[in-house]
Amino acid sequence: YTCTIVVNSNTSVSANFTSVTSLVGWWPLDVASGGTTPDSTGHGYTGMLYNGPTLVTGKIGNALSFNGTNQYVSVANFSNNISSSSTLTVSCWVNDVSGAKGGACGMRANTDAPGAMYIGLMGNNTIETRIRTNAGVTTWDSGAVLTAGTWNRITLVYNGPSLVTYVNGVALNTQSAALSNFGVNNIPFWIGTETY
Repeated sequence: YTCTIVVNSNTSVSANFTSVTSLVGWWPLDVASGGTTPDSTGHGYTGMLYNGPTLVTGKIGNALSFNGTNQYVSVANFSNNISSSSTLTVSCWVNDVSGAKGGACGMRANTDAPGAMYIGLMGNNTIETRIRTNAGVTTWDSGAVLTAGTWNRITLVYNGPSLVTYVNGVALNTQSAALSNFGVNNIPFWIGTETY
């Protein structure tokens, strides 16, 4: 795709964009109606809202606000849509207003089954990133890396054999992680509370 922006009658800027065909799920969380929020990839992985998260002003447009205890969005059996590939990414914008433990984004279940890959808000502006496969668990607990009351982008990238955690575009941690039998255990994609 090419986009041309006209700055004034004498100046224009053009940029080329490449379509991302490998994006599996994307929930901007800017729309919530009838207890659901849509998947913007067009794949139809609609998120179900539980316990009434509310629409608020977001980073861009609207966002969902969660109470940190029992409000969340879930996409059932999402990990079944992920192949055991060499590259996986989970990314989210968070504004941790309270600084309390209780938020999460990613594939996570309340069992020890392989297939988990998530980012958790651990309180006091800290995060935890984790990937769980048949080969074991790789976890990283940060120091205070988030700025309270502002939007922070957290990204967890597996690019075999490295697992890299980024906060606001800066790589903060790199670990080795083995990816095996990932995405076969009906693990849901969760956004919101960390207590299941």
